[in-house]
Amino acid sequence: MTFETFLFDLDGTLIDSIELILSSYRHTMMTHRGSVPPDALWLEGLGTPVRVQFRGFTDDPDEIDAFVATYRAHNQRHHDRLIREYPGVSDAVRALRERGARLAVVTSKLRAAAERGLHCCGMLHLFEVLVCADDVIPCTIWRQDGRPACRSPQRCGGRSLGPPSRRTRQITGWPSRET
Repeated sequence: MTFETFLFDLDGTLIDSIELILSSYRHTMMTHRGSVPPDALWLEGLGTPVRVQFRGFTDDPDEIDAFVATYRAHNQRHHDRLIREYPGVSDAVRALRERGARLAVVTSKLRAAAERGLHCCGMLHLFEVLVCADDVIPCTIWRQDGRPACRSPQRCGGRSLGPPSRRTRQITGWPSRET
């Protein structure tokens, strides 16, 4: 079977942002709690929105807001220095695009951060659609596997890839975990 549409996860699939994510997590926990739990605890939730992940450390909405603000500020400040393309990924994505495949990114990141990461790695122009955290139903509706549901094609860059079919393939997972 030949696949026609590919839905890519961003972090740990298209771009190596794991060190940026962990650095932002460590900084946030040290800032707000004075200690840093093991990285494995954060990596278990990779792919879910940071607000959801911080609920594992506190139920206080104000504290969660503070955690998220600290995390995002650190992430933005160190973004370009700590992310990189996985070797060969942009060539593979470009080859799919050149053969006529329809390509989208589905991520729990905010649109500005997703676009920045793709731009830094030279891949932004390769994707027809980005489905980002700020394009989806509020996080109370996020699925257990961390995948968002798009509110409308207009919120997803004004484009739609159409209904999913058997010729659609989801690409996810970072190298050190099973997909």
